[in-house]
Amino acid sequence: MSSRYQKHRLIALFCVIGFTLSLWLGQLSSTNLQVQIGEIATAQNSNLSQLVQKGIDSYRLGNFQQAIDLWNEALQFYKNNQNPVSEAIVRENLARAYPQIGQTEAAIKNWEQVISLYRKLQSTQHREEKIARATTELAQVYSSIGQPKKAIALLCNPEENDNNEDKKKQKDNHDNCTKNSVLQFADVKDTNLEIAILGTLGDAYRLTGTDDYEKAIYYLESGLKKAKEKEKKNPVYFTSLNNSLGNTYLQKALLNYRRALSPVGSFNDTSKFKQYAKEEIKKSYIHLQQSLTNAQIQLDKKSEIKAIESLGHLYKTLEQKEFKEILDTDNTLNKINPSQEIKKLLGQGNNILKDLPRNRERVYTTINLINLQKSTVRKCIASNFDKQAEELLDDAINIAQTLKDSRAESFALGEKGYMYECRQEYGSAIAFTEKARVAAETAKSPDSLYLWEWQIGRILKAQNQTEEAIKAYERAINTLEGSTRADILTANRDIQFDFRDSIEPIYRDLVAMKLSLESSVEASGKSIEPKDGKSNFSSILKTIDSLKLAELQNYFGDDCNFPAFNKSRDNLRNIKPESFLNELLKSRLISKGTAFISTFMLENRTAVILTTLDGDNIENILHWSSINKGEMIQKINDFRNVLRKKGDTIGDYKKGDHKKPDISYSQDIYKELIAPFNKKLQSRAIKTLVFIQDGIFRSVPMAALHDGEKFLIQKYAIATIPSFTLTQAELIKLRKLRVLALGLTEKAIVDEQPLNELNYVNQEIKDITQKIPDSLILRDQNFTRERIRTELSKQVYPIIHIATHGQFGIRPEDTFIVTGAKNDKNNNEKLTFKDLDILIRRFTRNTEPLELLALTACETAVGDNRSALGLGGVAIQAGAKSALASLWTISDRATASIAAGFYANLQNESYLTKAEALQLVQKNIIENTKIGDKDKHPYYWSGIVLIGNWL
Repeated sequence: MSSRYQKHRLIALFCVIGFTLSLWLGQLSSTNLQVQIGEIATAQNSNLSQLVQKGIDSYRLGNFQQAIDLWNEALQFYKNNQNPVSEAIVRENLARAYPQIGQTEAAIKNWEQVISLYRKLQSTQHREEKIARATTELAQVYSSIGQPKKAIALLCNPEENDNNEDKKKQKDNHDNCTKNSVLQFADVKDTNLEIAILGTLGDAYRLTGTDDYEKAIYYLESGLKKAKEKEKKNPVYFTSLNNSLGNTYLQKALLNYRRALSPVGSFNDTSKFKQYAKEEIKKSYIHLQQSLTNAQIQLDKKSEIKAIESLGHLYKTLEQKEFKEILDTDNTLNKINPSQEIKKLLGQGNNILKDLPRNRERVYTTINLINLQKSTVRKCIASNFDKQAEELLDDAINIAQTLKDSRAESFALGEKGYMYECRQEYGSAIAFTEKARVAAETAKSPDSLYLWEWQIGRILKAQNQTEEAIKAYERAINTLEGSTRADILTANRDIQFDFRDSIEPIYRDLVAMKLSLESSVEASGKSIEPKDGKSNFSSILKTIDSLKLAELQNYFGDDCNFPAFNKSRDNLRNIKPESFLNELLKSRLISKGTAFISTFMLENRTAVILTTLDGDNIENILHWSSINKGEMIQKINDFRNVLRKKGDTIGDYKKGDHKKPDISYSQDIYKELIAPFNKKLQSRAIKTLVFIQDGIFRSVPMAALHDGEKFLIQKYAIATIPSFTLTQAELIKLRKLRVLALGLTEKAIVDEQPLNELNYVNQEIKDITQKIPDSLILRDQNFTRERIRTELSKQVYPIIHIATHGQFGIRPEDTFIVTGAKNDKNNNEKLTFKDLDILIRRFTRNTEPLELLALTACETAVGDNRSALGLGGVAIQAGAKSALASLWTISDRATASIAAGFYANLQNESYLTKAEALQLVQKNIIENTKIGDKDKHPYYWSGIVLIGNWL
């Protein structure tokens, strides 16, 4: 039973419903429908008026398909008779009805037609207002299907504002809407419409997450301020805005709590982020209670049940042990018993549910309430609620079938299938899940279809039908990687949509099942060389590569749209699993003298796969590490911590020296990852090891692994790649190198925190420019966004070397370098890697791509897998073939020496690869530095890693 799956089910339904977005839709729709009756009655003959009126009556009764049929009949007449005014009115009704049966594409097309028709009707009364309303409702549809950035663009036209200074000013006052936007129009013309637009914008920014939470809060609070003035006339706005604000503050709180749990060196302020989280949870609670209270006062059942769902989500969050500290230390919250409050809310919700209209919203509300009843640990319905939940689901299925809403039906049927899966009644589980799958296919709804294909796979897996389960999982991934994954992976990627709880388990379970079929020997510590390893492992490695791409897409979100990534994703999709390794061989990625080591973590053990070239054939060897996931993570974190202490001597790594037991972590990890393949590596005359790492392994400095006699770097050149398909292995083309060197030597202040000067940066960039004379230095006050842009526009630089403070955080927005520019608060400005990517791509688009991006003073969040994703993807995002980066903040004195030696080696007449150039520097430090010199300790040299093309 996948305990993670059910969390995603609840999350998916939040996205389907649009949460508070449906309240904005309802507010506009009911008003406009009444207006339309009158307009059509005066404009056309009575028969057509009756046709449209019947459609409206059907719509209000919840018979949406009948309403659509009636309105389409009227629409055809108006189109044939060229009556654009009435055509626009009927299309508005159709655009509101189609989402009720899950056909959002049809809704979008109709709204676009409505806007186009009104723009052509110059003399129509209230033309601009009608365009603004239609645009707002179109934006709401986009947000409801996980495309909030399209919604924002529609309402604000931000693409028309391309001046950086204007953008900066707009960001400062949280308003990035242009003068001709619908929001600016509503600000002058219609307060009610303005409130609806502000609410829609706030929800859209909330759904994009990340740094846009502040913008979401700005727009929602602006709307709330205006709604308070109109509360007596239109209380639904007041209720809805409080609900949206409550949800926004909760998401922001969860993000800050994750930040607190993933500290990063100089920027670490755990207590600050915990305090932020506490304050935001309190604000969330206050706003959601206000929303509930106001809905109850107004007898607004629809808004009341929305508030119940939102409060229930808050209480489910507070049930988690991580938040016990917040409950215990806050006077507003410590009197709350989350479990009791959820029970109370469910009682209220169930009483309201039976009075709601029998429409699709009731179907989704039913499922959300059932999800609130589930155990936090097991994610299944409590036995005392089981019978009631089944009755509610049966009613939801009946409603969806009556409405002919296949999408809603698929969710209700799938939920019932999951109920049987929890009971381990697998026959019924398969039957209902298969019905859900068929309904999703009928609705052309891939974002729900993959859920039921996955669910079928889990049920089959639980019955030990492994081969059939593998087929079901593969169908789920094929569906996911079709037209669906981009929206799913980038929507709500911070909190509401948690990749590790939803998409990742599909890939991991599939790889685990495929690996289980490979090994006839399950004993730990034994390596297996399958007879037909080429084809079988080709499929396994392709699935692992697909997971790597999905992880990066989820991490970078909508910004993961750069050419290298898109090309790799499309290529991978078109490669048959059994042909994956052959394609790598054709591309010359796999070559003699190079070995690939892929790690893949499961709960109870880790798979380590060695891939080498044997003549013209690819050979794969599988080794199972017997250490479970928790122990392995602890060993790796302990290893990093030991290295960062810097107190141990090189002698402590010698075989048999156990005076300091914690030193053994280096040898322990070596024994699990490298030792099983020693003979094979020697027989293949391997010179370079390339790692494709999984999870916490991304933060391991592989160079510092020790066999008892030597460090790994003394035996092999080492590199890391984010995935096979995101890597091009080709020798550096430009031996006459040119470097743009960016450095910060002065003291800095970032987010009000002082940072020490980097004393050796001057020496570092001086040494680089001496080794590579045709170079340029931008230092301190000259190291700014504007100067980088100017210099890149003048000259092509194959290498960009950056020596400054920086970090790889848990999100791309937390991943940045510190520049020499200062803001009005005298804080140094941060340049995110997204911004750096834009700068680089703008000027390398039609020239040779960047060969190398070097970052010698950044670090990753301690023990956090997501920050390591940023590290792994930095080269790809910056459009570079390779990156040289640091796992932690290393002494700038040490990095200066390493950087100078690295560039000198690259220009060596023997034409070393990048991996060999770095290896030579690190070997020289180990073997030629005097004993007692602290630079000899692996802390100072092993944290510098090469990512991407190692040639």
